[in-house]
Amino acid sequence: MAQQTNDSNVRKEITLGGMVYILEGTVDFKITPKGPIEPTTPPGPEVPPVTTKPDSFGTIKEGKKWSKNPGPSTGWGIKNMDNPSTKFKIVAPDGLNIIADLDSEKEANALIEYFKTNVFPPKGNDDSVPVDPDGPLEPSTGTPTTVGGADYPYESTGNTVPMTQRGVTQRNYASGKPSDWTIEKNAKGIPFKNIQAAFTIKVPEVWEHNDNLSIKGLGQHMGSGWYDNGISIYEGQSCLGKEEDHPSTQLCVVKGKKYGDLRGKTVQVASTFFVDTFKTEFWVNIPGVTQGWDKAVEGTAPGGFKPNLKAGDKTEVQLRIDGFKEKDQPPEIVKFGVSEIKV
Repeated sequence: MAQQTNDSNVRKEITLGGMVYILEGTVDFKITPKGPIEPTTPPGPEVPPVTTKPDSFGTIKEGKKWSKNPGPSTGWGIKNMDNPSTKFKIVAPDGLNIIADLDSEKEANALIEYFKTNVFPPKGNDDSVPVDPDGPLEPSTGTPTTVGGADYPYESTGNTVPMTQRGVTQRNYASGKPSDWTIEKNAKGIPFKNIQAAFTIKVPEVWEHNDNLSIKGLGQHMGSGWYDNGISIYEGQSCLGKEEDHPSTQLCVVKGKKYGDLRGKTVQVASTFFVDTFKTEFWVNIPGVTQGWDKAVEGTAPGGFKPNLKAGDKTEVQLRIDGFKEKDQPPEIVKFGVSEIKV
């Protein structure tokens, strides 16, 4: 056992101002052993904020069941999804969804940590938003279609709306599938009840993967939902589709005619939208394949969907083309136009 000792004699050399002095004498103090020195744990490195962009952001949407909660500091939590119950979701304090379709709690926690230091929602967070979803919208390139001429399937009143263009730009997908080059043309604030949107497009011979020439309309991109009509590049399969709640899209709820491979061809495509009846049509004109404009497919409220438009709402139209191989070799939109149909 350690013993308490008394030692009052001190003799020590000290140096002050370049001189050496001897300090000696008797002092009154005691030394009591406390025990062996305990090793101390040095402080660990500071944990940096999570800045690495996750491989997937799960599913993030707009809609009634989805929260606009600004970030994890407001109390995000993690729950099992209802369907499938094996997956997880991040929810706001009010129970509304933030992010869904996550494979594990670990993935959910990683996203919560990431958004503590990064802006939510992320850009390029879903399967239908470009890297820069809000811009730039540029003046349209190409030639506006001739009002009243053969550029439209129906006779026009002469009333048109301007269009802007986004792209060529890159579209990233939260699902993890490879990024696409993409190009859009957009028309907003359309006051017409009977609308035709027509485009003349030179399709490159080399294409990255099969996709559609899509014309969306009779509604609004964010809010009411809209129809998504189109034709596939590799097979020329025409379809009527619907996008009820962005970005959830069903591309072929009504299947129409098939026209064959479009690669290397100049094609005309058009969608019509009749707002009061929810009727929509898709038309094509392919030299050597059709005899002028050919109605490929039509339907009323395809898939049972009627966009939630309120009285006085104006609508939007978008041409969207994804999946081409080279940024500097995009499909060429030779002519474009959104016109009121004469009835």
